Amino acid sequence: MSFRFTVLAAALLTAVLPCLALDELRAGFRSPPSGGRAQTWWHWSSRMVTKEGISADLESMRDIGYEAAHIFSASMSPNPPGEYPQVLSDEWRELLRHTGAEARRLGIDLGMHNCPGWSSSGGPWITPDVAMQFVVASETSVSGPDEQRVVLPQPETRHDFYRDIAVLAFPDLNHHAPPTITCDFTTDHPEVLLDNDRASAVALPVKEKDTSAVITLSYDEPMTVRALELTFSETHLYISGQLEVSQDGTSFQPACRFNYGLHNDQRGPKYSSISPAVSARVFRLSFQHLVPPVFIRPVDVRLNGIRLLTAPMIANVDAVNSAGSSFAYRPAPPAPQDSGISPEAIIDLTAKLQPDGSITWAPPPGRWTILRIGHTPTGKMNAPAFLRGLECDKLNRRGLEAHWPHMVDVFQQDLQGALKYVTIDSYEVGGQNWTSGFDQQFARRRGYDLLRYLPAVLGYQVGAAEDSARFLFDFQRSVAELFAEEYFDVFSELCHQHGLVAITESYGGPFNYLRCARHADIPTGEFWIERELPAIFPGSAANVHGRARVGAEAFTTEALPGRWQQDPRQLKEYGDRAWCNGISQLIMHSFVHQPWLNVRPGMTLGRHGAHLSRSNTWWPYGHAWVDYINRSQFLLQQGHAVRDVLVLAGESRPNHYPAITELTNAGYAFDYCCVDDLYDSLKVSNGRVVAPSGASYALLFLGPDRYLSCKTLRTLRDLLHAGATIAGIAPAASPSLTDTPDEHSTLRQELWGDLAAGQRRQVGAGSIICSDKPLAALQACAVPPAIVVPRSGASAVVPRGLSTVHRRRGQLDIFFIVNQSSDAFLTKDMAFRVPADRVPSLWYPDSGLDEPAALWQRLESHTAVRLALPPHGSLFVVFAPASTDGNTTAHFRDLVSQAAAGATAEDASIVITRAMYRARGDQDGMDVSDTIRKLITPNGLFFTANNQTFGRDPASNRFKELVLDAMVYGRLIQRVYAEHAEIAFDRSLSAASPTQYVRVVDGVPRVCFTAPGTAAVIDQLGQRRELSVDAIPAPIDLSNDWQLSFPPDLGAPPAVALPRLISLSVHDLDGVKYFAGTVTYARSFDLPAGARQDSRRWLLDLGKVRNLAEVELNGRVVELLWKQPFACDVTKDLREGPNRLVIRVTTLWVNRLIGDARNDEPVPTVNGWPQWVLDDQPNSGKGHFSYSTWKGWQKDDQLVPAGLIGPAALRCHELRP
Repeated sequence: MSFRFTVLAAALLTAVLPCLALDELRAGFRSPPSGGRAQTWWHWSSRMVTKEGISADLESMRDIGYEAAHIFSASMSPNPPGEYPQVLSDEWRELLRHTGAEARRLGIDLGMHNCPGWSSSGGPWITPDVAMQFVVASETSVSGPDEQRVVLPQPETRHDFYRDIAVLAFPDLNHHAPPTITCDFTTDHPEVLLDNDRASAVALPVKEKDTSAVITLSYDEPMTVRALELTFSETHLYISGQLEVSQDGTSFQPACRFNYGLHNDQRGPKYSSISPAVSARVFRLSFQHLVPPVFIRPVDVRLNGIRLLTAPMIANVDAVNSAGSSFAYRPAPPAPQDSGISPEAIIDLTAKLQPDGSITWAPPPGRWTILRIGHTPTGKMNAPAFLRGLECDKLNRRGLEAHWPHMVDVFQQDLQGALKYVTIDSYEVGGQNWTSGFDQQFARRRGYDLLRYLPAVLGYQVGAAEDSARFLFDFQRSVAELFAEEYFDVFSELCHQHGLVAITESYGGPFNYLRCARHADIPTGEFWIERELPAIFPGSAANVHGRARVGAEAFTTEALPGRWQQDPRQLKEYGDRAWCNGISQLIMHSFVHQPWLNVRPGMTLGRHGAHLSRSNTWWPYGHAWVDYINRSQFLLQQGHAVRDVLVLAGESRPNHYPAITELTNAGYAFDYCCVDDLYDSLKVSNGRVVAPSGASYALLFLGPDRYLSCKTLRTLRDLLHAGATIAGIAPAASPSLTDTPDEHSTLRQELWGDLAAGQRRQVGAGSIICSDKPLAALQACAVPPAIVVPRSGASAVVPRGLSTVHRRRGQLDIFFIVNQSSDAFLTKDMAFRVPADRVPSLWYPDSGLDEPAALWQRLESHTAVRLALPPHGSLFVVFAPASTDGNTTAHFRDLVSQAAAGATAEDASIVITRAMYRARGDQDGMDVSDTIRKLITPNGLFFTANNQTFGRDPASNRFKELVLDAMVYGRLIQRVYAEHAEIAFDRSLSAASPTQYVRVVDGVPRVCFTAPGTAAVIDQLGQRRELSVDAIPAPIDLSNDWQLSFPPDLGAPPAVALPRLISLSVHDLDGVKYFAGTVTYARSFDLPAGARQDSRRWLLDLGKVRNLAEVELNGRVVELLWKQPFACDVTKDLREGPNRLVIRVTTLWVNRLIGDARNDEPVPTVNGWPQWVLDDQPNSGKGHFSYSTWKGWQKDDQLVPAGLIGPAALRCHELRP
């Protein structure tokens, strides 16, 4: 009896638990709990911070639905006249205490950036000894064999701090007689370029576009040269050029080229290799202007020195020695190279160094070079900040520990319980390649002493070129490991010790991005308006290591795409893309603190950010968009992502995360992992690779990396023996000097044997597939796709422009589906790989409602669901066990539509009429029409708007855009696409909305007809029924006879009449055309008697709206419309006879900012600031109604569409049966 009761109880529990899970999911979706909702950066961008502004800011955040605000004290706005407290002063800390009190009152969590500014961890409390360090050296030449006392110059010293590392001597290969130097530009002392003195420089006149400079070095006798050394003074270096050689000074031949586009450079010597070596008497250096990025001011580049070297040097050494921001193995060129310094010839003189910098030494016969090598601070400071100081050491935890008390402890004390998050934001402080004890760390990690290879860090080739390359990879790897362990890991550790949540943006420096993200509570990326998608690695790190939240600094902008042009409709498009790339926690960029209560739009973060603050016109209506975010993120943070392939993100190129479109187009998803994950985190269970999070993968793909170390090969061997399936090409070699070629060859043979491409072999309990095609390897493992178009055979693909996310929580499968197309409806059966007993329901994050799927059927290994999504539409499809679905499971299995007689088929042709690729904002550019025409296929047109597609860069270091005019889906499309945009015109999609669709109404599936026609439905029992609609009431035109009313004190008249809907920007009255804010449209209309029937739904279609519309019908607010289509169901509130329609339309700031720029009426000012702004007045009294600290718009700019533009109509849909 007891046994039977136990079995019955277990059975009931098994049946009930999924039901409880679904109910819990539904409750959280409808009212998302805290801990995953929308958040924002809160930039205090000026020292003018007020308590009134703080309170108003936080209240507006609560009202819109944000759960957290992260304080950044960043100097990006000017300070108005007056005295304002310095960051962390007593007066400023009182503002902080007020912030904490208000946050607690309002239920807002607070976060902070860990230092002033947004990069990275520093301040005036960081002393040089705990600052970031880099390797420097001085070079001295001596001749043997006599003993002599030599004073070695102290190498470059910054911030009055320097410590020696070693003194090394080796045979001098570069001695030669000095040349004669001439310049084609005026300079007083060109010879300073030859004196090896960093304090002297010559300014090259290359500041302006198309400018150049030429310097010529002439020798009495021919000289053999293998390398060119140039030394510059610029931290941000943008210059290109070439070296040419001649025997007679008349006829020149090219020897090498150089191109430097460097940000945050350490200003070390720049080497260019000359291979094969050249022998000449005259050497001509030409320098050309290189266009810098828009945020860098062009300068006449200062050149410190030139050397022509007979010894081989390491080209662009700062790219491989961690002094810059890169981390990658760069193999030696395949051509035979001259040997450099023999490691055996290097003599360690460190013990001879005296406190005064001298040594006493008897060199062997011949000339010798002595390097005095040491380290000094890089000099990088936290920025942009009012309170600045050195950046802390990133390779030793003492740096962060010295920093923490001066900032985080202060905030935690003053915010009194409101502080929850601490952030390392953008890493923008360049490289670091030394710390105290680094040599011992290197020896422990790599297994050999770095001393004799240390000159390679400075650019000297030691031994064969390949030996130096492999040593430098070991050097970089050691630096990267310390960045991870001593900076990012310690940061998370300190956060946890203080009860705080760690947010890190672990990219942009000489470290392994994936490894550094491992211990963050919220690994975070970023994405910008009109730029490429956020990097995939934060989502991969989270999925592998079990983090539900993946953050993104969201909606950042540069000047042109920003400028108050963002609205919820556009923001949804970019946010959806980010979610489909692994993000699940949007942190808005940015809410800038507004110290005023009446001045708008007010303070900005310079040209950056989407201006998402209370001073934006649409902020009072933004809650609908934030509700959409909060509901979506609740589902996107459930369980773990389901992905079939785990991709090794390279060992020799660890920060390369390309999109693998062959997988995503075929319906598969993937994660990236790093080699550290291979070493210590992955296991194998039932033939699948399992991550610490519980996520599992059918295939481990090695990616395109051709250089894997012996340690990695041994780890792969262990995974294979445990039963894993691995696909990849055998590596060519090891990137590490630790490994011997023989050991590497033995391991390679043990794994791949003699496999040819595409072949497979058993290794232990697992198997290895010799293939660099992950899709073919996955299909060979008989893994069906997660989501595809059903019944399309072996070539089944996901429609281009459709993006998906699949997450699993227990027995619930959650799919997020987005139609990324701007032009086409997605009306298709999509097949989802879920267990056979799962029942689909559709969840709508814009409304919080869910309903059973009305049209679906079970296939062999998938369940097919009919989806209908408008352009940029999105929804969730949730699958639950059939017994747990509280809704009815009545549904149709299929719907076959037939248009009414006389209906015309849509034109599927694609015709390119004009395509121009140009610098953003320019009028002229490169015609790429023919290039795009050649990309058209029978399936459609798919390409990325970038330099690679179009063959060249029309504007170096500028953001680009594609202007495209084309006939697609039977209509003209005229659009400007940002650089890196994915353009997809899929012929299987349509620009027209479906004429028939199925919805569950009162538990019964019904077909909705938007036009007369016939449909055949097959119900869940397989029975076929014919349904038809012969006529539908004609739309009621609502495009005329509108009355508009405007709020007071915004420059518009109280009311105007519009005979026909138009954009407000073309109205005759300035007060209307420049209006920014909410304008109320009102009109009446009649619904004919008999028009309301139970079989009818009436939809209000507003056509084109710029930018949001709140619909009120007969005194009741129906819906707030903020995205396409601007339409809503008004059946419930519609009356037969007279109806009163009111629409409150909110426009952007843009036209008012342009209008005010056109207003030349003078106003009183103080130090350039309008007096009315300093007095916190809403307008100047002379026709100015806006003020911002950054001027994004000028008087000659073109106005943008605004208001209810239409055409507007009331449309009828008929339901059958």
